[in-house]
Amino acid sequence: MKRKEFIDELNRLTLRYNLTWDDVRTDADKAIGEINASLGANFPLLSTRYLSDESIYADRVEGVDVPIIKDIYFHTVIVPYVALEILARDEEFTTIFSKFQQDLMKGKFQMFSNEFNHIPDIYKRTRVEGVFFPSNNVGRK
Repeated sequence: MKRKEFIDELNRLTLRYNLTWDDVRTDADKAIGEINASLGANFPLLSTRYLSDESIYADRVEGVDVPIIKDIYFHTVIVPYVALEILARDEEFTTIFSKFQQDLMKGKFQMFSNEFNHIPDIYKRTRVEGVFFPSNNVGRK
């Protein structure tokens, strides 16, 4: 998804806002932080890749742009996350806020379910974090 398409989608969803990249840059980076925390990944911040309106969130591998995160997750996770941040700043806790909240939770679940075991090695977190159980842990009987 190009940066311009990302901003256009946010403006479509939030209706009366006329958002620019500068308005949402921090929120977009926070959305990537949320994804990184959920997936245990180290995806780069959107602000490091979205440098112009025609920029995409991708790596160039052997002359071909390879998306870092699939476009579907822009629509189901990143855009709803940023829309929630915008509405929360404006204290718009209406039905649409609840809808975006539900969309975000559903999108994060789907992203985790589909992508957790498919994170490219370059973006896997190298630091051991979280709760770990020994492999011989069989639980209570």
